[in-house]
Amino acid sequence: MKTSAPLSWSTGAKRIPAIVNSQLVGTFPSIVTGDDGAKTCAFFVRASAEEWNSALTAGSAASFVKPHFVKTPQGPMIVAYCMVTSTDSGIEPFISETAIFPRLLSMPTHREIAELLQYRKEAFFVICNEKGACLFNSKARVLDDWVSELAEKSKAFDEGKQISDEKTAIMSLYWYQERYNPSCKIFEVTH
Repeated sequence: MKTSAPLSWSTGAKRIPAIVNSQLVGTFPSIVTGDDGAKTCAFFVRASAEEWNSALTAGSAASFVKPHFVKTPQGPMIVAYCMVTSTDSGIEPFISETAIFPRLLSMPTHREIAELLQYRKEAFFVICNEKGACLFNSKARVLDDWVSELAEKSKAFDEGKQISDEKTAIMSLYWYQERYNPSCKIFEVTH
């Protein structure tokens, strides 16, 4: 989504804009102006009734974003994993993922999204149905350990091959999808 000004977003919003909903396939990262008037990022996700557990509500669940640096043969990218989890151990967490290509010139906001995840340490995580109605809308945390890990590894963005066009980005996604399967283990803090 290329707009001249960031979309205004609030945790109280009940519906996502049609322009975002029309582009939603999986997880859609965007730069937004948050409740505090500052730029931050948001991950808009479409989920079907079968995928989404209505027991996961913003009041009873915590949400997290883990940016994960991935070095592919085509060049580096970040995969942002988003999770909503409940304190009730009987409820399965909801996990989504999106690839961020900070060097892809056709999507310049992606570099800014990667940086906002490091410096703001939070993002909006918004799950909606096919009509754009919000099923879940909350701030998601990026833990300090994950920020440190990303900052350390993201220095490699400037080294070697770079993903600079859509074809290379698609090739890197295929490579990634053959090797990784997101699960709750991704969110475990390792020391």
